[in-house]
Parts: sequence; structure tokens; C-alpha cells
Amino acid sequence: MDSVYSLKAWIDSGQLAGAVKTIDYPLLADLTKNIARDYGVLNEHTGFAVRGTFLINPEGVLMQYSVNSTPVGRDIDGVLRELAALSTGKPCAANWRSGQATM
Repeated sequence: MDSVYSLKAWIDSGQLAGAVKTIDYPLLADLTKNIARDYGVLNEHTGFAVRGTFLINPEGVLMQYSVNSTPVGRDIDGVLRELAALSTGKPCAANWRSGQATM
């Protein structure tokens, strides 16, 4: 729900907590809040979106998602583990890690 200007400032700053200098994926502004609404992460009462992570395969199928309450941050290691598990095409245990045998 950030504007293109706030996203650019976040990337360029390198000084805010969590700020980055370069990324290899596009960022998206959602000033109309339609995307947040469509993905079910918009709190209509406050007008703010909670943190959502959506793993969508190349065919456009939603494979995994998680939604975090506002005070709870996301764990990139967990997201990368889920992405690696999905990439195997096989069932993986809850504590599975990349390189381990699948089920």
C-alpha cells in the first residue's frame, strides 16, 4: 500500500531498518488498496494491510501463503524453506531443509 515514492525512498535510503540497496524483483504500489483487498490482507476498519507472503507458481497458482498480524515480522528463512520444498514437487516434512530427502 506504499506509494512508488515511499518504495523508492526505502530502497535508496539503505538506512532504515530492513532497507536494501538492490533487489531483483519488482515492487508494487497499491494506493487503491485493491490488491490488498483481493489478497485478503486489508483491514477495512483501519485501512491498513497486514503482512502477507504469497508463493505463486509460474502458472499463476497460489501454492503457499501466510498472513502475519501487524506486530509480527516475516521469517525469510522460513519462506525460502517453503519455496525450496515446493520446488521439489514432492511432499516435505515440517522440519525439512533443502538437501534433505523428501517424503
